[in-house]
Amino acid sequence: MLDETNGNDVPVLTEPSHGTGTVSVLAAQPSAPGSSIQNDFVGLAYGAKFELYAIPLGAELSEPFDWDKAYETVLSREADILNLSFGKTGKFIKNHLSPDAVKELRMEYGGRIAIMAQKDTADPTILVWAAGNDHGGECYPDFDESCVPNSGSSRGGYRNADSPGAGNSLMTVIEELRGHTVVVVAAGKDGSIWSDSNRCGVAGSWCITAPGDGIAAASFTRQSKSQVTRTIETDISGTSFAAPMVSGGLALMKQLFRDQLSNRDLVTRMFATANKSGIYADKAIYGQGLMDLGAAVTPVGPARVELGESVTGAASYSLHNTVLRLGAAFGDGLPRALAGRQIAAFDAMGAPFWFDLPDLVHTSGHASSMTRLGRLWRPADEADRVGGTRFSFGHSAVSVERGRLRLALQEPPSNAESSLFNSAEDAATVTFRMDRSLEATAFTSASAAPRGVSRFGGLLAWRPPGRSLGMRLGWLDEPKSLLGTQADGGFGRLSSRSVVTGVEAGVEFQGWRLAADTELALVEPYASGGIITRLSDMVTSAVSFRAARRVTERDELVFSLSQPPRIERGSSSLTLPVGRTRDGAIRYEPVSAKITPSGRQIDLAVRWSRSRVGGGMLRMEAALSRDPGHIDTKPSFGVLAGWRTTF
Repeated sequence: MLDETNGNDVPVLTEPSHGTGTVSVLAAQPSAPGSSIQNDFVGLAYGAKFELYAIPLGAELSEPFDWDKAYETVLSREADILNLSFGKTGKFIKNHLSPDAVKELRMEYGGRIAIMAQKDTADPTILVWAAGNDHGGECYPDFDESCVPNSGSSRGGYRNADSPGAGNSLMTVIEELRGHTVVVVAAGKDGSIWSDSNRCGVAGSWCITAPGDGIAAASFTRQSKSQVTRTIETDISGTSFAAPMVSGGLALMKQLFRDQLSNRDLVTRMFATANKSGIYADKAIYGQGLMDLGAAVTPVGPARVELGESVTGAASYSLHNTVLRLGAAFGDGLPRALAGRQIAAFDAMGAPFWFDLPDLVHTSGHASSMTRLGRLWRPADEADRVGGTRFSFGHSAVSVERGRLRLALQEPPSNAESSLFNSAEDAATVTFRMDRSLEATAFTSASAAPRGVSRFGGLLAWRPPGRSLGMRLGWLDEPKSLLGTQADGGFGRLSSRSVVTGVEAGVEFQGWRLAADTELALVEPYASGGIITRLSDMVTSAVSFRAARRVTERDELVFSLSQPPRIERGSSSLTLPVGRTRDGAIRYEPVSAKITPSGRQIDLAVRWSRSRVGGGMLRMEAALSRDPGHIDTKPSFGVLAGWRTTF
């Protein structure tokens, strides 16, 4: 920068340094506390690394300036963006140039066209050109083809700069400059084209509009080697200051997209997301429209989780529908293990956006009040018998029993207080009592399954009369879930088969009926078609203790201590899309995660029941839950009451 020139030959600048002003719009750092420079001035892409090159325009040179060498030198620095806030006044490219005119233009600009084209560069530097400030300037009609005669001008006319300067809009006729070249016109304070700005004209397909009137910029002047002035100009205008707005916007986009979009993709995206409504639809003036950085860094269309090889692949799922709803046994194990992980989703233009993966994983939390109310009335206590058939009505449950056969709707296949089979609480069951000790149950919950959850299986129970010990063995098949966990969208599909074993014990002691139940399950999970690529075999546990006593003829008191099913062992493997390469290939990262919860839910409940209250039964329960939902958190407390009658 000129204000940091060393040596004895220090240039004197009576006007503010043009280069200092333009680069400050792009990259000025926040002022230090206590600085004499106003503290709220900052460049659009402050923090970006930049280099400033001085171009000797309009000066008397001892020898011709070597433009080819200048471009070659600057582009050899492998910069991502080159802001070019200069141009040549008075010469414009017109529509429909003849082949000879194009050939002449190529000869005039010599080797620099090939240099700017960067043909051998995989990801060429973006060239951002200021369109020029030629519109409305006085001119001589006989010497300037863009000059419109006007008697009010001292020179005989005013310039109609309906296109950018020739050197700034070569991409109009030089195809190899397209895709990585942008020309910028300036919008005024009211949003319409600034009066002096060139229009986009023939360069409309490669032109964009950005604020360029009333711009704040750093100002530097030097009266002598020791006397300098630094300040902030608050009302500078020109396409020279609109161009760094675009350069800074591209730099911000490059950072936000983590340098995963190619430079050509950045230009394409900026053009596609520009505001083209209202006056900005006039391509001859505003080109692609008014730059809209908010739109440029927002997904175009719905973000999608891609599971193929490229961002244009067919294996994709809406991020909105990519959800993992965990069953109660999982607690917070998986979201806790995935903390800090992000998943990349891609918009309609292939741009990556990152989302926190745990936000897509929903824990089930504690049981709802309605679920707990249903359990309050289990098992059913009242029944009617007609002939040899017994009818029973519980909380939304109906059962019919005749002889050794029992049919039931809307009740779980096991009456154990804490059992994996309670997940099929809406099941239809058929139970056949083989003898006094052994009974077999088959069940399915497919017909009334919420959100597509279906479960079916079988249970064999051995409960010898007069014995204090019983056992059960069963299997639980979940074709579309895993212990109640449902996967949608990019998470793929889950299913599982579980083998469940349980031991029951009961004894009477000094008027108390004591019961204990413990259960273990071996779960074989399956995952396919999504980011969950593998799940290990899992082990779950559940346990309950119960003490009941009839304190009066009408009153019964029950104490219970239980742990609902919890995963004790298990792990998962995921393959996460984490971004893309510049050529559009998806980048994946393997992740392993333990799925055991952080807490262990222990429920302590006290239940009181009183019969013959208003012709029915009154039941109340107070329950304290430690680590509700198997999540290490503060305890929860609840009180439930219900009344039921039979008619």
